[in-house]
Amino acid sequence: MVANRYLTPVDTLNVEIGAPGLIKILGNQLFVDYSFSGEYNIDVIDIQHDSVMYSFAKKGQGVNEFLQIMNLDIFQREGNYYLGLFDNMQRKYIAYSIDSLNRYKEKCVPDFINKLDLNSRFLEIYEIGHKYVATGRTEKKYTLLNDDLSYNNSYCDYL
Repeated sequence: MVANRYLTPVDTLNVEIGAPGLIKILGNQLFVDYSFSGEYNIDVIDIQHDSVMYSFAKKGQGVNEFLQIMNLDIFQREGNYYLGLFDNMQRKYIAYSIDSLNRYKEKCVPDFINKLDLNSRFLEIYEIGHKYVATGRTEKKYTLLNDDLSYNNSYCDYL
């Protein structure tokens, strides 16, 4: 006999977030892409108060603007939390201090920007202890990158 299981949400948000492809959470903050805010890519939602705190990562090709964010990355360095955004079209990985984002909101400037070779084929980049791991259309499944996003090594064959 097969037992049925029912999942019941214990809490929900009333904030409309559309159909996001990327979501990260840190504490009471939910970082969501594909926002309805028009000119911005990312909404930051206060989970506890069920409201949008602010939107940032302006859409466009200007300085500190984004064309296509492929991944969100939350990581910690020297006790500070950062949100990393990889813009696939502009081949840039841009990281913001989350404390600075919460203070300056859409006017926050990045803490650092790393650019990739325009011919690189990475689709996702994640920070792992002052280095990065990348995936994409490459010969090996994972590529280890140095802190400046230069090539370090490749690992694992595709099945």
